Amino acid sequence: FAEAEAALNQSFALHAGPAAYVRKLFYLLYVYDDLDGAAKVVAKVPGPFLLRDEATQFVSSLWLWRHDAEKCIATLRRFDGDELYGVPKGYLIGHAFEISGRLPAAELEWRAALQKRYAKLVAAPNDPNALYGKAYLLACLGEKTEADRLLKIYEQMTSPGGNTLDFLRADILVRLGRTDEAIATIETGTRDPVRNTLDLEW
Repeated sequence: FAEAEAALNQSFALHAGPAAYVRKLFYLLYVYDDLDGAAKVVAKVPGPFLLRDEATQFVSSLWLWRHDAEKCIATLRRFDGDELYGVPKGYLIGHAFEISGRLPAAELEWRAALQKRYAKLVAAPNDPNALYGKAYLLACLGEKTEADRLLKIYEQMTSPGGNTLDFLRADILVRLGRTDEAIATIETGTRDPVRNTLDLEW
C-alpha cells in the first residue's frame, strides 16, 4: 500500500485528474477509514466520472457508511446497470433504505434482487457467487433457515474444507444473528489476509 500510494501522490503532483481522485478514494475509505476526507474528494470529481463502476462502488459505500441514505440511493440510481462487480444494485439500495429505517422499501429492493439471483441460478445452478447472493438476500429478508442451508452449500462449493472467504461468510452470519461466530470468523480472516483478498463478486 505504501509504495502504491507514493506512486499515486506523484500522479497528483503531475496532474490531479478524475482517475487519480477515484483511486485516492480507495485509500481514504478502505485503508484509512477517513470518511470526511473521502467526502471532500468526491466533491472534486466531475459528476459523469462518478457513474463508472468503480467510482459508484466507492461513492455509494462512502454515503452508506456515513448513514446518508439519500445520497447513497441517488448515487446508485444514477448507475446504469443491475450489478456492481456482481453485487445486485437492489441489495445496496435496500441496505440504504434499511439504515434509514424504511424496512418495507428495503424488502422490496431485496426481493427484486433475489428474483435476479434465482434467474442466475436457473441458468448456472453451480455458480457459487449466485448461490452466495441468494443466501445473503434471504438472510436480509429474515428467511434464516434457508439462508443457513445455502451458506453451508456455498462453503462446500468454494473449498474442500468448507473454508470460504471469511469476511463474506461473516456478512451472512451477522444477518443470521450469529454475532459471536461472525466476530470469530473475522478474527480468523485477519490472521490470514491472503485468503481474504477483496472479492465483491456475488
